[in-house]
Amino acid sequence: PDIDAEQSRKIDDWNAQLFAFCDSHGVHYVDINTSLKKDDGTLSGEYENNETLYKEIGELILTHVAD
Repeated sequence: PDIDAEQSRKIDDWNAQLFAFCDSHGVHYVDINTSLKKDDGTLSGEYENNETLYKEIGELILTHVAD
């Protein structure tokens, strides 16, 4: 997501298309977009800090990795 609402809507559309593509090709898709949003669909303020953002993305990816 982005801090700009219009840009966030475009990202949502792109992510939906990417998910559909991955699903149709049997590829697992890690949806980080949804996890980083506020209720209004824009980037949550807590993730404007790159260190926090990267840590959250890393944790999301690790939840989808086989042990």
